[in-house]
Amino acid sequence: MFDATNEPSTVRMALEVQNLSYTYPDGTRALDGVSFRVQEGEKVALVGPNGAGKSTLLLQLNGIKRGDGMVKVFSVEVSQATLKLIRQQVGLVFQDPQDQLFCPTIFEDVAFGPLNLGLDAQEIHKRVHQALSEVEMQDYERHSSFHLSSGEQKRIAIATILSVQPEILVIDEPSSNLDPKHRRQLITFLQQSRKTLVLASHDLDLVLEVCTRCIILNRGRIVAEGIPAVILRDRALLEENGLELPLSFQRIIPASEPE
Repeated sequence: MFDATNEPSTVRMALEVQNLSYTYPDGTRALDGVSFRVQEGEKVALVGPNGAGKSTLLLQLNGIKRGDGMVKVFSVEVSQATLKLIRQQVGLVFQDPQDQLFCPTIFEDVAFGPLNLGLDAQEIHKRVHQALSEVEMQDYERHSSFHLSSGEQKRIAIATILSVQPEILVIDEPSSNLDPKHRRQLITFLQQSRKTLVLASHDLDLVLEVCTRCIILNRGRIVAEGIPAVILRDRALLEENGLELPLSFQRIIPASEPE
């Protein structure tokens, strides 16, 4: 992520969020002055209790929701005029995969994005096959997503975004409804991916394995951020923000250990 040599860094800033706030029509303040930056190639996790504002924040990153403040993607500000460009660069996978699977076959679901980019048939077939292979669902092109398990639908939802080949991958609860085998496959995929990654997750062990930075969000505000292996072993900090130690740390950090 960071240039350890004396050569000038060529790493670009993938995301810049400055003083971002968002209030729902019922008056609920979901985000309150959030600011952070993500460098190209970073893998950043947003963690926090239910209602912390994580999903709302993810929806701001490609303009699905627009609050007060500023969001930039590779130095381009998210606005009505730039939405098409932004959404080609920022691929968002929803928490509920059924929100983005609506075609009769999986092939059509995964081909939908490339088709709307105006790509030719040969390139569309290539991208669909590649995206499904990355999530190990390449034999399901002619199936309907409605007949799949929730975990399988999640993997197809990820493939629908991969087929557009965005530079930034944003995933809400990536491991939800995945069995252990496919959770492990997803972790391996995310570890090996060279894309900039922003994810929101309650799966803190996945965060430990995948992410280079962790941001704790609570009541719409950033309360802490740092290296996952450091910040996610702070029992007091986690408990103050409705979280528990990752299972891997619960085995080695006794409850009585001083903070």
